[in-house]
Amino acid sequence: MANNLAFYATGSDSTVDQVKLVLNFHQVKSAGMSISALGKASEKLSLKALGAPLPNSIKKAIVLGKPLTAAAGTGTIEVVRDNWPTGKGYEVQVIMK
Repeated sequence: MANNLAFYATGSDSTVDQVKLVLNFHQVKSAGMSISALGKASEKLSLKALGAPLPNSIKKAIVLGKPLTAAAGTGTIEVVRDNWPTGKGYEVQVIMK
């Protein structure tokens, strides 16, 4: 199965409270292009959702797959890594609130 990038939004009928990009790494050895796609999507989403560019610290956390939370514009951005219990992959989430 190929790596895939998904977008999620949560909130009420008329308000979005949180948006999230999730990159599932099924092919860990071919992560480069997938990480680049996650970074570009995060940059665009940060401008639209929070009205601010993606902080450099968050860009670095995305590339490294390291957890980090930072303020940006009208909210916060959190990077989360979840290693799958099967040991066959992991996911990196970029969550904007």
